[in-house]
Order: sequence, then structure tokens, then C-alpha cells
Amino acid sequence: MNTLSIRSGMNASTATAPSFRLTETGITQHSSPPVWLPAPAIVRKPAPQRPVASTRIYTIVARPSPVEKVLFAVLAAASLAAIGYGFVCALNLVQNWAVFHANISSMVQ
Repeated sequence: MNTLSIRSGMNASTATAPSFRLTETGITQHSSPPVWLPAPAIVRKPAPQRPVASTRIYTIVARPSPVEKVLFAVLAAASLAAIGYGFVCALNLVQNWAVFHANISSMVQ
């Protein structure tokens, strides 16, 4: 891992390698000890806020309007007519199934 230490008062023009000197106890650094840069400040984001309840797309109506009642009745009548038509078509197909089956049998033989 590479680390960087910067001496206090050091800039680009005075950036030189530190000088070392040999003493009886070993090699010591002649310059001042390195000064470590402080850690950057932690930036905390504020917690996301929940949307306000008044930002609804639709509104709640206490009772349905007369137009809504009429349109719902028309929708119910149309659905009943569609179910009845489907039932009649199914009965028609079942009635003619024997004739259809006989025609296919005669074609295959």
C-alpha cells in the first residue's frame, strides 16, 4: 500500500527528498518528522423525505354521480349480453358436433 506524507511548509518548489545522517545508533532523518494530512470530513446526506399525502393523482368521492351509475349499468348489461352470446355459441357448436365429426370421418375414410 502506498502512503504519502507531506512535511509542513512543503510546496512544489521545496519538494526535495529528506536528508539522512549516520549516527552511532543508526540512520536518522535530519529533517522534521512527516505531518499526515487530516482525513476528509464525512458528508452525510439528509434522509429522504416521504411524499406528502396531499399529492394524490385522484380524488376520493364520497358517493358516485348519476352518470357513473348509468355507465356502470350499461357495462353490466353489456357483460351479461356477452356471456349469453358465448353460451349460445357454445350450445350451437355442441349441437352440430355430431355432424362435424361425421363429415371428418367420411373424409378420412
